[in-house]
Amino acid sequence: MIAEDDRVAAEIRSYATTKTGKIYENDYHMIFRIRAGKIAEVKEYTDLMHATEIFG
Repeated sequence: MIAEDDRVAAEIRSYATTKTGKIYENDYHMIFRIRAGKIAEVKEYTDLMHATEIFG
């Protein structure tokens, strides 16, 4: 996680097992824009094809 001016960037990894036993493991890159001490905007980048394969 890094922060500069009004932006914070974070790399995030998720891991979960679905009810059907499939493993969902994905990496994310998120950019937050802060205004007045609150999150004003979020952009998320991830592998949507993997999410579609697991969740349909």
